[in-house]
Amino acid sequence: MGIIKGQHISNQHNRHDEGTLNIGNLEEMLAELIRDGKAEEKADGIYLDVTELGIQKILGKGKVTKKLMLTANAVTETAKGKIESAGGTVSIT
Repeated sequence: MGIIKGQHISNQHNRHDEGTLNIGNLEEMLAELIRDGKAEEKADGIYLDVTELGIQKILGKGKVTKKLMLTANAVTETAKGKIESAGGTVSIT
């Protein structure tokens, strides 16, 4: 049985759980999260507990340019590396 032109294959690598978010998407949301009081910008970085947003795991796709002090239930090694490379920290709850 072959693949028919135009047919899409769905597998685990193409799906994300509702409780996950890519780090690049999170960075794009930071201004709104700060404005809404869900993240706090301090002199030494931006503090954010993503568990309060219903996010269970941070994935590694995207860029990190801001110093994040992130608290999460789970973070991929890629995401953790990007956060730490930008001067931030990751706390696992």
